[in-house]
Amino acid sequence: MAIAAQPTRVYDALLRDLEEGILAEVHPPGTRLPSEAELGRSYGISRISVRKALSELESRGLVFRRAGKGTFVQYPSASGRTPVLAPMGMSAPTMPSSSGSPLFLNPIHEAVAEACFELGYRLEWVHVKAVSQMEKDSLSGLICVSWPDESLAELAEITERGVPVVAVNRSPAGTRLNSVTIDHQAYAGRATEYLLQLGHRDIALVVGDLNLSYMQERYQGYREALNAGGVDHDPQLVVRCAGWQAEEVWDRLSHCLSRKRVTAVLTAAGIYTAPTLTALHRLGREIPRDISVISFDDVPNPLYPIVPALSAVRQPLEALGRRAVEILHQAQRKGTQKPVNEVLPAELVIRDSCRKVG
Repeated sequence: MAIAAQPTRVYDALLRDLEEGILAEVHPPGTRLPSEAELGRSYGISRISVRKALSELESRGLVFRRAGKGTFVQYPSASGRTPVLAPMGMSAPTMPSSSGSPLFLNPIHEAVAEACFELGYRLEWVHVKAVSQMEKDSLSGLICVSWPDESLAELAEITERGVPVVAVNRSPAGTRLNSVTIDHQAYAGRATEYLLQLGHRDIALVVGDLNLSYMQERYQGYREALNAGGVDHDPQLVVRCAGWQAEEVWDRLSHCLSRKRVTAVLTAAGIYTAPTLTALHRLGREIPRDISVISFDDVPNPLYPIVPALSAVRQPLEALGRRAVEILHQAQRKGTQKPVNEVLPAELVIRDSCRKVG
């Protein structure tokens, strides 16, 4: 009796060729495969059949697909391992490499997620305090976008366990942590220097917790620029905010303006910019006629066009997030090595919110 031959699926040749090419690294990890339309034309099959072949390769862990961008060869080194993004005080569910992007707090988070996705890593969001409890084998590395400085010891301990850590927008001196940041002190100094060049001498600084290293660096940049410009530092022009609440910014800034002559304001973080603009508007201070404003962080202006386009220090947020993942990936592949500490350039963007005095 004749034995019936096993039916051949129309996409088997495509599936076989792609699998062999990936395993032989004819298509190296990270390579974007030809489009569904191109593969369909090459093999004389429909796009539905092409998708079935790609889905099978994805189920085998050989490729990952990104909506609107294509299909990419998976990174074997990332298989089964998880780098963790640990924003302070926040948790989010696992984002498998095949899922779409969730809503992120800022462009740094979004860039981290996108770069992890492209490199084939699975990304989890956890609180930084929970990281020390995780098993070493479950981590490819840790990317810290927002974390308290007092957690440095915990992060250093994680590094000693052989897990690479990348700190974003911090320069943790005296540790073996990798980092990618900007020169916070220099750019706060440049913003202050610009105001001095316009003739301002009574410059207020709205600043947050000075126990945070980057906030302290911005404060130092402000002070050093004043000193270099021959202006005495007046502590009463430093509007220190313990938290991030808009009402606190309003109360403290209003108190400062009622006691001191102020011709310009530098906000030391974007979170303080909107409440600062609101406070000035409520007090009847027109920008820039009555008072000039520069924001450290190029954030949206909620009062535009009542308040003109803001001059600002623009951080390379997407580049910071993407470079953090690249540093982590290199460290994970090469093992223990000298920490990488990179400083990326920022930009002082001059717009319409500042004017010369007099």
